[in-house]
Amino acid sequence: MPINVSNLQKPEPQSFRPGTTGIANTLYSHFERSTSDRVQRAVYASGLTECARMQGFSLMGFKRATTSLQAAHPEWAVVAEVGNRLHEMILSALEELGVLVEDEFTVRSEDGTLVGRVDGRLKLADGRELLLDIKTVKGADFKKGSSAPKFNTYRAQLSVYCRILGLTDAVVLLVNRDSGEWDEYEFTVDPAYADSLLARAASIYRLATARVVDEPEVWGSFFCTAFCPFYRQCAAQNADGSVQADLDAGLVAEDI
Repeated sequence: MPINVSNLQKPEPQSFRPGTTGIANTLYSHFERSTSDRVQRAVYASGLTECARMQGFSLMGFKRATTSLQAAHPEWAVVAEVGNRLHEMILSALEELGVLVEDEFTVRSEDGTLVGRVDGRLKLADGRELLLDIKTVKGADFKKGSSAPKFNTYRAQLSVYCRILGLTDAVVLLVNRDSGEWDEYEFTVDPAYADSLLARAASIYRLATARVVDEPEVWGSFFCTAFCPFYRQCAAQNADGSVQADLDAGLVAEDI
């Protein structure tokens, strides 16, 4: 017998109050990614187009710090985790569809100076093989598509992967985390561009191994203060060259 909703008791007006359980903050802490003990052994492909000095500081073992903006937005770690779960869902579906050859595998350059992780290697019904990169972005960036500022980073990352693996084509699957929309952007790798990126990685690695601080490439940008974990050391080096002086004196990078 169907329920007669007109007979349901209407609830009394409810006054909600801020919660006191601490669940929100506990979850923020749970998903927060610790970067203090991360050891970098090679240049990361995902950061290849970012500041060379930042990569060098990480390779040399300088102590990372959370920026004030990151500390003010613990929800960013949750957003990143949502992106990871979407990756898993998409890769699982591609496997069920029979087009996923391999997923979440590590790629290294021949000289060992660059390392990265490929989301997926696909083999389509027409026999073509492509590398796949899944990127979850906010709605505004999704609307910009391949014109979004970050897209050059995606292209660089896939270009070096394809070059190392001997593939020519790649596809970026863009996921709008606000609406759930998906779109794809395919391209053919430019070998000369990919080789220049690999040369850049080797150069960054050589300087870091020699304990030489590279020149800053984006100093003064929003990225510096908002996201760079080595802002303090970079500022000190720019001011008086003290970081390089300390390295030359034999100090351990993590103590500078």
